[in-house]
Amino acid sequence: TVCWRGQEGSAAMQHVLAASMRAPSGDNCQPFRFEVTGSKIKVIHVEERARHALNFGNIASYLTLGTVVENMHIAASEYGMRLHAQILIPRGLGDVAAECVWAMIELVEESSVVQRDILADALWARHVDRRTFVRQADASSRIQELMDNIVPGQNCALHLTTDLGERLTALQ
Repeated sequence: TVCWRGQEGSAAMQHVLAASMRAPSGDNCQPFRFEVTGSKIKVIHVEERARHALNFGNIASYLTLGTVVENMHIAASEYGMRLHAQILIPRGLGDVAAECVWAMIELVEESSVVQRDILADALWARHVDRRTFVRQADASSRIQELMDNIVPGQNCALHLTTDLGERLTALQ
């Protein structure tokens, strides 16, 4: 979620934010929201979104923050710009406030030439199905729909689990 404080951002800022929202997250929870003021972005961790079995002690959220910042960096390079990032995440695995600023990002124009990141094309080629899976008595039609969307030869796989125990076993 993006909240604009003042005027909506430039094309470069909108591009960087779109890239940030494509970052992978544990259980696809997307645990961050963004507040934008001028060229600055607050990355705010939303604890309610981050609650899932794979995020003990917010470890998955810490990793997601890294992918969010890296995606922003890659996207900024497409506009010949750089990011200055200040990471502010809390130390330790204790309780975290419901919403807490985890990073301050500034999008800056550089006087030197910024090369387009070689991962830029891959960033926009990544696809995920963000629809929430709803358990149904007969989920076979939904499973078939997912299977039908796998493109042969695209080096892609689908693994379905039916319970939390199976999910945790698959992670070990």
